[in-house]
Amino acid sequence: DARDYVLDRSFEPQDEGRASVYLVPPIFTVYPDTTEIQQLVIKDTDNTMVWGGASNPDDPSFKLSYDGEATDCLSHQIGEAELETALNGLSTICPSNTECVTVTKSLDAVEAPNGFLYKLYFNGDDATLNQDVLELVVDAAHVDCIAFSAVDGESVEITTVRDGSTSIQFTASQLPLGDTGDVPSSLLSPPPGRWMGKSAQDLSLYHITGTQWTTTFDDFLGDVPKMEVSVGSLPESAHAEVFDDVVTGVNPISIDLSHLETGARHFARVVATNEVGD
Repeated sequence: DARDYVLDRSFEPQDEGRASVYLVPPIFTVYPDTTEIQQLVIKDTDNTMVWGGASNPDDPSFKLSYDGEATDCLSHQIGEAELETALNGLSTICPSNTECVTVTKSLDAVEAPNGFLYKLYFNGDDATLNQDVLELVVDAAHVDCIAFSAVDGESVEITTVRDGSTSIQFTASQLPLGDTGDVPSSLLSPPPGRWMGKSAQDLSLYHITGTQWTTTFDDFLGDVPKMEVSVGSLPESAHAEVFDDVVTGVNPISIDLSHLETGARHFARVVATNEVGD
């Protein structure tokens, strides 16, 4: 029975007639995480008097704001759970009052001496998910807080580690797919993958553990004999196979000339070419 096939690219046959069609499973990459990540660094570079120096005997605090809305004063040694709660309480970040920011806290003697390094992941189910997020604003000298003492080496700063970008959400039941082709230099991640088949559910998903190569013969005219494969040092459980004639090479020995006039002598020059030249 005749069947229709949907191709993901144009096909220009060199000859008319029958051509083999091979059914191969669609192959995708897992789309990279596009979550916005910002980094908060709190440090005291003056080792002679760590936190609460002569000019600032009390523990300093600061505020974080997003799009004009600010948190309460936050301790310079705030815990990650408390910082999460403060950020998730900002309606400009989480308008539906759901958790949309995840915070991790760590020690880093190089980047944050005598302090802490926080990573802020904008990865919730709210409006800020999977898109570029404005950078939080730090206020280390707010009148409601105990200001940081710059002369004693105390500081707090925030930077963007990775800009978020628009993509389909990662969920427990949804896995965004990316294209396996080359990524243009203008893009930081591959374009989304395209499912060419009909809508379906409960499909099997396999992880590719091997390698596949496509060999193109640029300077050979005609059908190339099937290559042989040597397993070499592959383990016994490995399998290597060559699939011949995915596209069969053509070396024509004749050509049909059209639009010739009856009774007139015609001259023609025919040249066979390949990727290298004539």
